[in-house]
Amino acid sequence: MNAEELFPKVRLVVLGGEEVVKRDIELHRIHFTKESTFVNGLGPTESTLALQYCIDSETRIVRHSVPVGYPVEETEILLLNENGEDAVVYGEIAIRSAYLASGYWKKPELTSKAFLPDPDGYDRRIYRTGDMGRLLPNGSLQFAGRKDFQVKLRGFRIELEEIETVLTGHPVTRQAVLMIRENSSGEKGLVAYVVPEQGQTATVNGLRSFLKQKLPHYMVPSHFVFLDNLPLTPTGKVNRRALPALDSEGSNLGGALDSPRTPAEELLVGIWCQLLEQSQIGVQDNFFDLGGHSLLATRVMSRIRESFQVELPLRTLFEAPTVAGLAEVIGIVQQGEQPRSALPIRPVQREGPLPLSFAQRRLWFLNQLEPGSSAYNISVAIHLKGDLKKAAFESSFGEVLRRHEVLRTTFVTENNEPIQLVTAPRTFALPLEDLTTVPQAQRGAKAESLAREEATRSFDLAAGPLFRAQLLKLSSRDHLLLLTLHHIVADGWSMGTLFKELSVFYEGFSTGRLAELPELPVQYADYTLWQREWLGKEELDRQLVLLC
Repeated sequence: MNAEELFPKVRLVVLGGEEVVKRDIELHRIHFTKESTFVNGLGPTESTLALQYCIDSETRIVRHSVPVGYPVEETEILLLNENGEDAVVYGEIAIRSAYLASGYWKKPELTSKAFLPDPDGYDRRIYRTGDMGRLLPNGSLQFAGRKDFQVKLRGFRIELEEIETVLTGHPVTRQAVLMIRENSSGEKGLVAYVVPEQGQTATVNGLRSFLKQKLPHYMVPSHFVFLDNLPLTPTGKVNRRALPALDSEGSNLGGALDSPRTPAEELLVGIWCQLLEQSQIGVQDNFFDLGGHSLLATRVMSRIRESFQVELPLRTLFEAPTVAGLAEVIGIVQQGEQPRSALPIRPVQREGPLPLSFAQRRLWFLNQLEPGSSAYNISVAIHLKGDLKKAAFESSFGEVLRRHEVLRTTFVTENNEPIQLVTAPRTFALPLEDLTTVPQAQRGAKAESLAREEATRSFDLAAGPLFRAQLLKLSSRDHLLLLTLHHIVADGWSMGTLFKELSVFYEGFSTGRLAELPELPVQYADYTLWQREWLGKEELDRQLVLLC
């Protein structure tokens, strides 16, 4: 028995509470007569009904989702950017009306963030919903997901719900949830949790190919985990916290693997599995589909240099992103003349001024063009919870600075040429600013302001230091650690090393058991001198010929 037989006189169907998707409209058209009107209403608790949109047989479904339509009378809908300014076409949905809630009970800080005064001075206020919206050409509004589910990954802003919507459009997918997950190395990647339709078999390759046709490459998940059901909260919503941790086994379910055919392919598969933290990789799998990116590509090429004794430019992996393709390139290079780049990097005597690497020289040059710029600051804010031992933190930072000369390096000009100077290790003092005296309702905003100020404070490359750390005390068991470095002494890859070593040393100093890490075989200055020796005129000419 269908809905028409059960409800023969139904002429209006209203759906609310969750986002209306294409599947809902299709079910409505199957089970109800054409005379029945489908109304999609968007109305947060804080505002009463704010928007409505009537669906009929002529309505177009935009990008797999259903528009929420137009504001009701005496209600104005705004789209705001992160600074609360008018974003016009795409931004956070805000409601301007005289009919809004007064705020959140005994939560003044949350109230001040969500409810804003009307800048035009009328007897109205603005409520920031936390929902993202897009203005369509016909003037109606399209819901684009929760602001909470909008993430930034490797410089790209990604809407997780948009990927979920597209993924559930695949015939074999019943439900899908996207999350950003970290692996054991701290690498972040997109993970899709998929519940297949009953009786259907979903494969990684099939879903990935489907998404590639409809989404940009950076929105295609690197891992897929197949589940029988999604974990739910008592209210029936998806419990994202209960989703299983990233399992390297799960990312390869449902796809046939092409096994290595040669020793070179077998060695490359081992390198990829270790760096990408996958248990199995086929020789035809694409490095970037598996979660690889430019920083990991650099590590792959470094391991290839060590294992095969060949030097390949980074672009090789972008041009041949499979194990099979890369092994073929390595074979061609090995059959030809070995370049001088096969020379190992060794520690060298520090005699005379130390030159800059080519990457450092570029950054130094840009700093000369725009002194005082913070464009190349690397800044991180880390929320620390629990008992914190400041002395152990200071000792840990001191050990990290002792181990890495580049963090104690400044860059000066001598005879019109930039050189690097390495200073001696010294005791590190970690500045602490106590914010517990600030009213709790204002403490978060104060910490955010200080973090932004610290991140944009420029460095003096000649005077140094080019590494800063600051601790903000929010409560006795709640701190914010602010780290800022200039890109001339660090990059994304080295930040991972810094955090690992800092964690090891802090655990040792805080428990009284001094942690010991093996001494570094080379320093960055050794690499700089090796690079200069390798890229002499002969090698530069050879590479120019290859580029041409």
